[in-house]
Amino acid sequence: MNNQNTQSSSDDRLVSIKDTSQTINIKMEPGAIGEYASIVQLPVGDLWYDRKYQRYLYPSAIKSHLEGKPFNCTLARPVVAYKRPEALGGIYVGIDGQHTSNMAYIGNGPNFLINVELHYHPEDRTLEECQQQEAWHFSKLNTSRKNLTPIEQVKSGILFEDPKAMIVENNLKTLKLNIEGIGDENGYPVSNITKIGWAFRDFDAIHIQYAAKFLIEVDKTHWGRGKIKDALVHGLAAIFTLKHDLGAGTKATGLENWLLYQFHRIKESTWTKNTGGSQGHIYFARKLIEFYNQDVDRGILNFPASTIGEAALEKVGLGDPNK
Repeated sequence: MNNQNTQSSSDDRLVSIKDTSQTINIKMEPGAIGEYASIVQLPVGDLWYDRKYQRYLYPSAIKSHLEGKPFNCTLARPVVAYKRPEALGGIYVGIDGQHTSNMAYIGNGPNFLINVELHYHPEDRTLEECQQQEAWHFSKLNTSRKNLTPIEQVKSGILFEDPKAMIVENNLKTLKLNIEGIGDENGYPVSNITKIGWAFRDFDAIHIQYAAKFLIEVDKTHWGRGKIKDALVHGLAAIFTLKHDLGAGTKATGLENWLLYQFHRIKESTWTKNTGGSQGHIYFARKLIEFYNQDVDRGILNFPASTIGEAALEKVGLGDPNK
């Protein structure tokens, strides 16, 4: 019996897919692309995950779901995985579902069977081609279902050579910085990447390099956080641009010496307060120059220095954003 258009008499809340689809005003090209994957059961211990593009594991999320409870098969979505060619070991590489996999493993050990939506690489595919396909699928799957963080987008983009992702990695390498494996392998940790990109948009690379190098030294010798903030790199790139524009004289040398001897005395939290958003670097730079000018006016500096006025700030794009 075809009950496709017949409403169930026992449940008046039900609505047919035909009726709901007619409420969506879009046009699609007929047909379909790709192939449905097979749903198979695999021992959870057979799964591998690629650290280069995967999301970071959140143990707290696993603990909140599993602490004192058994693994719930009814609520578990199938893990999405690829089987690599036999020449590459024929291993199963998960691209989605690592938290589910870990919960199943912790609760039941490596032989516990879980549902896997399994895709197959062609047997002649190289390791690099496998990695690119897996990273591409990971990125498409996650961006269509939930937002990837900028870092996660870059991590997956690098593997399939997305130009924007490659620019981000090269910028971090230039600055000798690293975040979650992106950038310089031995680089100093940075908190985020968004404002690093904005810095390269707004300023010359040499001034951004000065800013990153300066901040790393301040953190190593004074603040001791073990990482630097991308917002401060952006802000200090503005300051080093200003210093360059000031040329010779006591304004430039005074600012340089103030950075060396006074900047670290002010807490990092003071520098980042009220300096968010796309104009945060301007607010940061103006705050720094205000501190500098106050010290010059008070006569507490033991080196030659002259105050820096509004005209100098406006010349390099650091005029008052509220005017």
